[in-house]
Amino acid sequence: MSDLNEKELEMHLRKVIGNKIQKARLAADLTQEDVAEKAGISAQHLSSLETGYRRIHVTTLYRIAEAIGISLSDLFKIDEDSGSDEIIDDNLTNLIHEWDKKNRKKDATILLREFRQLTPEELRQLIETVKTLKKDK
Repeated sequence: MSDLNEKELEMHLRKVIGNKIQKARLAADLTQEDVAEKAGISAQHLSSLETGYRRIHVTTLYRIAEAIGISLSDLFKIDEDSGSDEIIDDNLTNLIHEWDKKNRKKDATILLREFRQLTPEELRQLIETVKTLKKDK
């Protein structure tokens, strides 16, 4: 990256951070609309940030990270080889911590233990059922 000029470097970093936002959002199973609403921006604005098309203000970046449930520092880890597994691990850690604060860690443990026994198709059906239940609320 050291051979990039200032403008090329900025564009590269915007694309890398935008890609990290998108991967984290998808790993958290959130739509652009979900994140945009929580972050106080439009879905169109979020889309342009995810593609690296627009510059991102640090406060907007913070609100997006918060809406997804990750730390701001996760978006600045510029490791080209890192995949979404790392983001998923962070999301799981955050969820378990959140459930622990609500004294529901035991519930989370039981759910995870039961999920392990499901076939991929059963798990997909369960996820769709849960999404439907959430929409009905």
